[in-house]
Amino acid sequence: MYIYKSEFKPRIKNEALQEIYKRKNINKVKLFKETVHQTDQLEGLSLESYPLQSIFFDEITDDKRNINLIKDLTAYIFNSKPLNIPLIENITHKIPKNQWYYNKVKEILFEYKSKYLLEYLAGFRNSDDIELIKSYGKDSYFAIQKFSSVEFLPFLESMAEKESSDYEYLSTVAKLCHHQKSGHLINTVFNVLKNSNYDTDLFKSYLYNNKCPIQ
Repeated sequence: MYIYKSEFKPRIKNEALQEIYKRKNINKVKLFKETVHQTDQLEGLSLESYPLQSIFFDEITDDKRNINLIKDLTAYIFNSKPLNIPLIENITHKIPKNQWYYNKVKEILFEYKSKYLLEYLAGFRNSDDIELIKSYGKDSYFAIQKFSSVEFLPFLESMAEKESSDYEYLSTVAKLCHHQKSGHLINTVFNVLKNSNYDTDLFKSYLYNNKCPIQ
């Protein structure tokens, strides 16, 4: 516990965490709350880094049946000042879907420009959020896939020239292919790919996987 709460390297603190998980005499919830502001990042095999606190959070809330514990810890995180933004960004899969968290996440998006929380907001499918989502440009694709509103079609078409080589962009366009007005967007993407001498096979595969009604 001393190692985890002190200024050691993330790798060493992670090793301490592995021991903490095994010790039945340690109050893990209490320790998590005491260290809620820690922002140590552990580098993974793919060179991505993850906050140690989010790894700790996932471990002690692994039993999804313990809804009350998840609610308690999430509320504690959101009510702690200053907010631990990297931690919040990495627990979006467990943030409860209700109006209070919707408002809090929206505040964070405006204040901290956190692209990783866009997807949570998009899950509410609120048309008032469309302009906010679009304002994130190429960082908005995953959120658009989740929202999938016809209102995003003009925005995606405006991105075609510079984004048609991006697999996330192509995947997003394909996700919206069931809208009646999507045909023009899809044709635009095909034309850009061909004019730029890009292979169209990847885009075709996305359309096929989404069962798009496009010839």
